[in-house]
Amino acid sequence: MLSDAKIDQAAELFQRSRMDRAPLGRLPEDARPATLAEAYRIQHAYDQRSAEAVVGYKIGAASAASQKLVGASGPFLARVHASRCFESGVRFDIRAFFLPGVEAEFAFEIGRDLPPRERPYQMEEIAEAIVAVRPVVEVCDNRFRDWRSAHLMEIIADNGFFGALVVGKRFEDWNRHDLGNLEVVMRVNDVERRRGRCQDELGHPLDGVVWMANELSRQTNGLKRGHIVSIGTWTGLHFVVRGTKVCADFGELGEVSFEFD
Repeated sequence: MLSDAKIDQAAELFQRSRMDRAPLGRLPEDARPATLAEAYRIQHAYDQRSAEAVVGYKIGAASAASQKLVGASGPFLARVHASRCFESGVRFDIRAFFLPGVEAEFAFEIGRDLPPRERPYQMEEIAEAIVAVRPVVEVCDNRFRDWRSAHLMEIIADNGFFGALVVGKRFEDWNRHDLGNLEVVMRVNDVERRRGRCQDELGHPLDGVVWMANELSRQTNGLKRGHIVSIGTWTGLHFVVRGTKVCADFGELGEVSFEFD
């Protein structure tokens, strides 16, 4: 088990990498997390060191395809920081990222606290706790020179591929939309890359929120009122470069678009 000092060492290296725009090779052998619990401790230590405000969470490796890509046996969580949330229409400096890729998702806003408890949360009460949905595009990123050479637990410790979240219009009447059957189209530089429906790869859109509520119930203070939960993608991961225009068309929920300069 990693000591608190080694947890903090790993968090400091990730913080320095972000500040200096300098990618890491790998974490030192004696500071590498071997379990999800250790990876999550490093995420938390980074938050404490950086004073980053957590406004929600994202699910990584939510689909079987995503799990195969990164070698995961199941989903994992990562923090969504306030400083990394942007409205549709933003123009990013590509130099703010290491290896950006984009994914279309839904993000659900929680309207009341969902604290830790012994019995699992069920879909019905999660649905009652949700106050809005927003179409979003996650900008995935990592702080390694070659993420494929790093262990998955290191990637999760590095906040699970999270780079930024670009959000679209907020819909309070979210349960009047058939989100599972809503076809979403991802376009990069006006070229269609992928289209699909959430239910075909992730199941019911709220399955991920239920999973997140129960995961946080076991290990933290739970989900809080105002938190958002981004549930993972079903349109694939698409890497981008300078000059790329991204547009995710969510049909009746509108578009999320932005550019990389």
